[in-house]
Amino acid sequence: MQLLLAKALLERSEAAKAMPLLETLSQRASLSPRELADTTRLVSNAEFLLAKSPKNLRVAAAKRAVEAAENTGETELVLKALLEFARTCKNLGDEIGMRQIRHRAAEIIDSGEHTASAYLTIAYCDYYTYETRSARDALEKAARLNERD
Repeated sequence: MQLLLAKALLERSEAAKAMPLLETLSQRASLSPRELADTTRLVSNAEFLLAKSPKNLRVAAAKRAVEAAENTGETELVLKALLEFARTCKNLGDEIGMRQIRHRAAEIIDSGEHTASAYLTIAYCDYYTYETRSARDALEKAARLNERD
C-alpha cells in the first residue's frame, strides 16, 4: 500500500512527501525483488524531482535501481530503471553515463528482447548525446513495435 501511495505522490510531483515513505520501504527486508526494484527506481525518481542531493548520491540511487531491477530478471523493469538513470545522467551532464546506458539497452536488444522501451531508451540517450539520426531511427523502431501491440 505504501508503494502505491509513493507512486501516486510522485505522479503528482510530490517527491518531498513520497521520500519518507520510500526510505521506510527501502529498509524492509521483506520486499520481493520486484518490490525492491520498484522502490529503488522510485527513490531515484524522487531524487531527480527534488534535485537536492549531491551528484554522487543521485547517480548512486540510479545505479541501485538498475541493480535491483536486474536482480528481478524482468527486462521491462531493467529498462525503466535504465531510463530513470538516463534522466539522472542528462540532468547532471554525464555524457559517459548516457553512453553506458545506451550500450546496456543495446545489449538487451542484442539478446533478443526487441521491445519498444529498449528502443526508447536508446533514442533518449542518443538525442541527449546529439546523435539525432540514431535517435530518430530508434524512435521509428519503437513506433513500429508499438503498432504491432
